[in-house]
Amino acid sequence: IAAAQPFMRRDERDEAVLVPRLEAWFRARTCDEVEAIGRAQSVPLAAVRKVGEVASSPQLAHRAFFTRAEDGTLRPGRLWRSDAHGWGNAPAPRAVDERAPRAPRNPAQLPLAGVRVLDLGQVWAGPYAAMLLADQGADVIKVESPSRWDPNRCIVPPGPGREQGWWNTGAYFQEYNRNKRSLALEIAHPRGREVLAALVRRADVVIENYRAGVLERLGIGYRWLRAQRDDVVLVSMAAFGQTGPDCARPGYGPVMEELSGIASLTGWGDGRPQLAIGYAYGDPVAAAAAAAASIAALLHRRRTGRGQHVDLAQFDVLVAMIGEAFAEWSATGREPPQRGNRSPGCAPHGAYPCSGSDEWVAIAVETDAQWLGLRRAMSDPEWARDPGLETSSARYARADLLDERLSAWTRSCRKAEIFERCIAERVPAAPVHRTSGELLDNAQLSARGFYERVVHPTGGEWRMHGWEWRPAGAGRCVRWPAPDFGADNEAILREVGWSDEEIASLRAENVIGSTPIGVPPLPR
Repeated sequence: IAAAQPFMRRDERDEAVLVPRLEAWFRARTCDEVEAIGRAQSVPLAAVRKVGEVASSPQLAHRAFFTRAEDGTLRPGRLWRSDAHGWGNAPAPRAVDERAPRAPRNPAQLPLAGVRVLDLGQVWAGPYAAMLLADQGADVIKVESPSRWDPNRCIVPPGPGREQGWWNTGAYFQEYNRNKRSLALEIAHPRGREVLAALVRRADVVIENYRAGVLERLGIGYRWLRAQRDDVVLVSMAAFGQTGPDCARPGYGPVMEELSGIASLTGWGDGRPQLAIGYAYGDPVAAAAAAAASIAALLHRRRTGRGQHVDLAQFDVLVAMIGEAFAEWSATGREPPQRGNRSPGCAPHGAYPCSGSDEWVAIAVETDAQWLGLRRAMSDPEWARDPGLETSSARYARADLLDERLSAWTRSCRKAEIFERCIAERVPAAPVHRTSGELLDNAQLSARGFYERVVHPTGGEWRMHGWEWRPAGAGRCVRWPAPDFGADNEAILREVGWSDEEIASLRAENVIGSTPIGVPPLPR
């Protein structure tokens, strides 16, 4: 499908032809055979693994990921590994060279002002981790090769009026790269590595999300980085980490969902798994963990004077998100069941249809007090006064009947009305937002100033999400939109000591650039 349609746009006609053929191909092979083919061809094919299968994963065993609690049940271990974890006595902090050039201080004095980060990441996980640090004031330099640039620049076609330099204005790229500067540098070129070496000597953190071994093949692995600055922090966030039998395997967020056991838990109880959320959940979750790992490593360096190599596997992080499922499996020997929208012991608990086309509201009653509140919100209908519904256990036993009765009421009301009635009675509820417009107009998000207006010279104006965690007294989160390709080449190179003549020479040799090479043509 991606080959048939540019910009990875789904086309229903392509799916109608391809899906039956793909289903026949998959049905003729076992999961292990399909995964073996994927490994051999470097294609991200993944089986939907059950919790017990994940617990027995050779990859996780190699990384000693699981631990045992005192009661013997299985628990996820560290979200990331590091050479710092094996240190015994930490050395005394080294003296700080005040003469060493540092990243410019942010006048707003955000928490990470003065920290410099080199973002070598691509697509989502790596750039998003670096964006979280940039939002907090770090000077993040996004380093892209003119010949191997971030695919997110062109993952979707531009909107009307954004055709000029459209590789700079894509929504995905803008979302994950705000508050950064751009250096378009051919790292594979010897002179490009010279520039990178100068940058590393002035950097605190390097973030990358390539497959294991790629940095080494480029000649810029951890040993090389330490040779430039011995206390540098390298945060690697390959899909499966830097070690283990799967470390060279490609993987994306949806693949991680299937392999981690999350998808096996997501379904309606018929055993057929659902794609966990229909989105690459593993990427932002791993990105948040990588940002935390970066900050932890910087704090550790402040105490010890030592840098470290953080080995974060996106697979490990997603597995850790369902730790309770592994505890349940190891305690009972049974696979945790699919429960749809239900939660054990809680009823009613689900998403219920409302008036309008495909409109829904989520209601989650967990206590008897909340049940009484829901009754008041519904004007206490006769069926809800049944003594057999007074306790949580009794309601859970009759969950199907409750869902039927509650749905009859919700269908007669707008979702906003139901939400307001429930909240007034302190019943957990929320309208299911189906469009970006509903979120952009959400009263709570608006009150917190969550969405901020952003203006791009050629891309126009739009609203973008702001703080994910807001420092006290902070103003706007988005200080500037994502940078144009190579927009900061000259400024960055001058900061690290290159003269105008040397910069011109780098440009003439195509070591730096201002336009990505091989941008696909726009459809007519």
